[in-house]
Amino acid sequence: SVRRWKTTPSRWTPSSAGTVIPSWTATSSAVRPPLERFKPAFVTQQLALLVLMSLGYDPTMGVEAHFLARVGSREILELENIDLQLNILFNQPLATQVVLTRELVEQMDQPFDLTAELLGAWVNGDDDALHAAFSNRNGDSPEAKAFMRALMDERNTGMARTIQTLAATKGTYFVLVGAGHFVGDVSIIALLAQQGIHGKRLYSNHRF
Repeated sequence: SVRRWKTTPSRWTPSSAGTVIPSWTATSSAVRPPLERFKPAFVTQQLALLVLMSLGYDPTMGVEAHFLARVGSREILELENIDLQLNILFNQPLATQVVLTRELVEQMDQPFDLTAELLGAWVNGDDDALHAAFSNRNGDSPEAKAFMRALMDERNTGMARTIQTLAATKGTYFVLVGAGHFVGDVSIIALLAQQGIHGKRLYSNHRF
């Protein structure tokens, strides 16, 4: 059923709500009420996290957490401003946020298949399959495509520019970004290659 939301214009409105929040959240008072108070973009992020956790994934066991625990006295530099990330994730037009939430909900009946496809491509180092898996998860609507251009392509351009600047300085840098930024025609790797910067791929059995 459609919930008639009575919130500020920055959140849900009667004309944009639609059937968005999945029915299974209605069975949990611990889940649905908190979600109803936030922007659709925040709801999308939380639902995606809940799906992964339901499949047994632990956000505290990610690659970023692994390396952050081993930073020691090393300085951490940003490839991009955190405000840029938050703006892209949570300040899209309301209509775009609602579309993205709806498209995620439509995929939630097959979370294992989509996640297995993504993880399998990553484990096997199959760049083409990984790019295809990301594309399959991102939706086909004009709003989803525009969002992904901002989230991936435009950010890749900025991060590649920062890496190029660092590569021109003295010192050794360890750069950590999500796997999705390494595949596709507008990936960080492709953009750096256009500037004459080429890397060497290392595999799990590599020995230094």
